Amino acid sequence: MFNTRITKSVAGTALVAGTAGLATLLSFGTANASSVDDQFVATLQQQGISVSNPQAAIKVGHKVCVALGEGTKPSAISAQLVKDNPGMSKQNSLVFVVDSVQSYCPQYMHHNADGTVTISAA
Repeated sequence: MFNTRITKSVAGTALVAGTAGLATLLSFGTANASSVDDQFVATLQQQGISVSNPQAAIKVGHKVCVALGEGTKPSAISAQLVKDNPGMSKQNSLVFVVDSVQSYCPQYMHHNADGTVTISAA
């Protein structure tokens, strides 16, 4: 896999409703995805996350960034994803958060000298 450590530098707030959209990943096909969106979905699938509704996954990926921008801790986002999506493991929720940040809001990703990556909210 990959070595990713998720931390947060400022006090977080509760993740706003919206990650529930990830629960709908099990039904629809793609429509008009951009190359960034296509890469995001492909990366999720390569890392073992089943995506039957790419548009919903993309929407939730953007909501991860909104939540980080509002100061929500990455761990709280991960926990909310697990809560809202029965069958999603904590590991997969962390992968989803990391992939969302890499694709849509890399300003929250910090590469450390020891090779680890830290994700922090605004």
